Amino acid sequence: MEEPELEPEHEPEPELSLATSVLPQLVGGLQAPGAADRAEALGQLAQIVDTSFGEDALVLGEYLRMSGGIDALVALVEDEEPMLHQTALLLIGNLASDAVDPNSVLTKGVLKEVGCFERLLPHLFSEDWLTLVYALGAVQNMCTDVEYVEVMQDTGVVARLQELAATDDPQLEKYAKG
Repeated sequence: MEEPELEPEHEPEPELSLATSVLPQLVGGLQAPGAADRAEALGQLAQIVDTSFGEDALVLGEYLRMSGGIDALVALVEDEEPMLHQTALLLIGNLASDAVDPNSVLTKGVLKEVGCFERLLPHLFSEDWLTLVYALGAVQNMCTDVEYVEVMQDTGVVARLQELAATDDPQLEKYAKG
């Protein structure tokens, strides 16, 4: 009697992690030549940041710091397209928050190295409400360094924050005072 041929055992496919599956494409997309491609990458990254907690948030923050993702976001802060700089401001504010990434202090270090804080400040003078809110949030979450206070004083931002804190808009007031 002939023995049936056994198929070779297949090892289970390793589970793809966030850092190996989606993030490389998104970081590349942040630097794409087309605004639509950058917007798509930003939107997807914003969804991932919004839904990442615990270990996923740690992996996300680490990957963005090590892959140049933070640098790419900072470059987008200066994009003239509102949707692009607004989403970049939102992401930077979130990534600089301990509530999103328990290692946000490391992200703040990278943000400081690439001069992010100074690039955020012009947005505090924006007439666009959404740009202003996201810029205020990013500044609030990043402003943990005494040097930043001096930068804000030298650039007239302290007076602007006082002006915004006195508005009738509760959200602007809250962030400006923060």
